[in-house]
Amino acid sequence: MSRSISTNPSDFRTAVPGPSRLGHRLAVITTAFRTIISAVNRRIARLSQRRRHRRLEFDLSRFDDRMLKDIGLDRSEIERVIHFGREF
Repeated sequence: MSRSISTNPSDFRTAVPGPSRLGHRLAVITTAFRTIISAVNRRIARLSQRRRHRRLEFDLSRFDDRMLKDIGLDRSEIERVIHFGREF
């Protein structure tokens, strides 16, 4: 049995994606890629901030009570000040 080649244009539309379908697929892929990259960047920023906070907490905890009082802090306030800032 021999196979005939179709010359009907509608058959080609389903077999080969047209420019509009390729454009849509590219847009979907681009959006997904940007979403993934954005999520990774947010995660890196959170990890970086967490590292800075831990380092600052470590540094401030090494101060003695007199030094903390000189900068207007009590030892019990270190964590709150690092995470939420100082109230003036």
